[in-house]
Amino acid sequence: ARGMREGAVEVITCEVDHPFGLSEFATLPYRVQEIDLRPGDRLLMFTDGMVERHGERVDVPALLERTRGLHPRETALMLTSAVREAAEGRLDDDATVMCLDWHGPQVTQRRVSSGADTQQASAGRAKEQP
Repeated sequence: ARGMREGAVEVITCEVDHPFGLSEFATLPYRVQEIDLRPGDRLLMFTDGMVERHGERVDVPALLERTRGLHPRETALMLTSAVREAAEGRLDDDATVMCLDWHGPQVTQRRVSSGADTQQASAGRAKEQP
């Protein structure tokens, strides 16, 4: 995982656990791991398929810095597009990414009944190239 605080990107190393959701591991416990998140932090989590093989050509920290002004969904899209482009459309492994911004524990007023709040997306910038 990568984290960004006040514009600086850092690697966040988590302990490796059993694959999530597979029935053969259903009875094994998972470890709770604490991460110090502060309002304004951005967290980018991804599988090894995002950085192995062709994905290793993608500068993830630089992409995270360049997309700081974008909605987290758009940052994830930019990263997956960059990895797919580096792999010339042929991924050898699964490539999954999740990006979130931490705003703190306060309650927010959402304007949608489900899915993403489109009023918070960075309109018109999702088509920018990495």
